[in-house]
Amino acid sequence: MKLAIALLVSHGFPAPSEFWDSYEAVMHHIRSGAANQLLPPELQITDIRRIKATSFPVDLARNDIVRSFLDQGSESHLVFMDADMTFPPDWIPRLLLHDVPVISARYHMRKPPYHPCFYVKHRVAEGPHTYAPVHYGQGLIEIERGGAGALIVRRDVFEAIRFRIGDNWFRYQRGPSDPFDMSVSEDFWFYRAAREAGYACYGDWDVECLHLQTMAIDRSWNQAYLDGQVRELPTMTPEARQTVLNSLVVCGFPDGMSLPTGDHIPPYVLSPGER
Repeated sequence: MKLAIALLVSHGFPAPSEFWDSYEAVMHHIRSGAANQLLPPELQITDIRRIKATSFPVDLARNDIVRSFLDQGSESHLVFMDADMTFPPDWIPRLLLHDVPVISARYHMRKPPYHPCFYVKHRVAEGPHTYAPVHYGQGLIEIERGGAGALIVRRDVFEAIRFRIGDNWFRYQRGPSDPFDMSVSEDFWFYRAAREAGYACYGDWDVECLHLQTMAIDRSWNQAYLDGQVRELPTMTPEARQTVLNSLVVCGFPDGMSLPTGDHIPPYVLSPGER
């Protein structure tokens, strides 16, 4: 297969050396043939084209990349690698092995509580942009919203979105509450459009990329927050305790997950709609 690698370097700061080091390691893993050792014959990588965007804002940059991908090449998949992240050398073949139309590696927000950028509809809160992060997971999980910083998308997904709504793959959206600014990230629009076009979207919990701030953010930052919440459960009123338990999302565990406090969280079941 042919891949297009999308480099997004329009985040408002120069791409750090940590990103370029990890990018070179990813490219070496592919060009050396190591990636194809992980892939079956039908998924072997034969060619790579790089597409770089420096335009701003980010939704404009991503749309420019997708337009170039569709109109100037014949690659089967587009791989987004944002310049404020670092990537394991083998992350691309590990995601391609799942052979699904839309899939993201796991990475975490750069601000408290540093949750993973995998989201599902909130069990409790209502609203058009109200989604809860997946708190605990393993393996391949289906998600309803996610990030685009470490994302692989099959060509026909972008083509289907273009057919339905034009060259409008990514778009910032207004938040659900005052001040109603454009605070809903551009990648949420893409996941919604893909699901409305009939495609399932997935995340691989076990393939982790690091989100760069003054230091790299990994799972340990969010785990400390979650551990603190769990430690407080025995001290809460029954109502408050149940509210916290209802807010926790578990994916990838068929029987749910038991906490050290004895509380059990059932697995999240995706709601119908959008596809």
